[in-house]
Amino acid sequence: MDKSIILHISDIHCSLGRLRDILASLPIKPLILAATGDFECEKAAVAVLEWSKRECVTLLAVTGNLDHAGVRRVLHSSGVLIDGRLVRVGGLVFAGVGAWIQGQVGRCSFAP
Repeated sequence: MDKSIILHISDIHCSLGRLRDILASLPIKPLILAATGDFECEKAAVAVLEWSKRECVTLLAVTGNLDHAGVRRVLHSSGVLIDGRLVRVGGLVFAGVGAWIQGQVGRCSFAP
């Protein structure tokens, strides 16, 4: 069985201090960071992106109902937003429903 370590962070709500404290206190480095809304501000999205790049951790993000277009733009332009998609990382599959998907997505397929 794959021993992938996944960190899931949710509902940051622009609490950058708390986010930094959590990330600094991790007892072990994760392979994957799944960050799900609500980020609520671009600074929170950027902080998560910068941490994942610095630590070489795969980041997958999904927007929440309180995330505005700026948050979505930051995550989408970085290639980590999986709203409306299925993404496979190793033997794991992540589904991003996301708050920004309107109407029916149709049949989901795996992202490269």
